[in-house]
Amino acid sequence: MIYENSAVEKILGFKAEERIGSKVFDNLHPEKLNSITGSFNALFENQSAPTQRDEVQIRDISGVWRVFEIVASNLTRNDAVEAIVVNLRDVTERRRAEESLRCSEEK
Repeated sequence: MIYENSAVEKILGFKAEERIGSKVFDNLHPEKLNSITGSFNALFENQSAPTQRDEVQIRDISGVWRVFEIVASNLTRNDAVEAIVVNLRDVTERRRAEESLRCSEEK
């Protein structure tokens, strides 16, 4: 990891400066590790690989699992970026509301 947005601290509680240089997948739920690793390998191996999209669970600093939509792109050929760029959107509350609605509809 070479850069992390300050929103990570607000959402997950980790300070960005403490995570720079760490492994990207350290707090990823083990059930998604193989899938996400495969997606990232595709991006690293092929600069023209399509944007990778998935949903993952990431553990916050207190140990709670949060749900994120993830979008990753290979921008290594872009002179201004030269990196794999990963954007995450916290959808934890939306997933909880959907589950609550589903349970309510079943009743």
